[in-house]
Amino acid sequence: MCWPTRGADADGVVVVRREDVADVIRRSQARVEAEDAYIADYRAGKSVIEVSRLAEVLKAKGLVIDG
Repeated sequence: MCWPTRGADADGVVVVRREDVADVIRRSQARVEAEDAYIADYRAGKSVIEVSRLAEVLKAKGLVIDG
């Protein structure tokens, strides 16, 4: 079975134990959905700080975000 790739190289190979296939597929699909959401947020004009929810982390470290 060939899955569509998202930025992977053409010769990438993944080996998954048969008993783990369902979980790997589920987790992979969740990751694709999360990445699609990030891309949508970037296209909507959000910053890396906003998309990654880093404002509070940076503030706690004493860093100030302007703008």
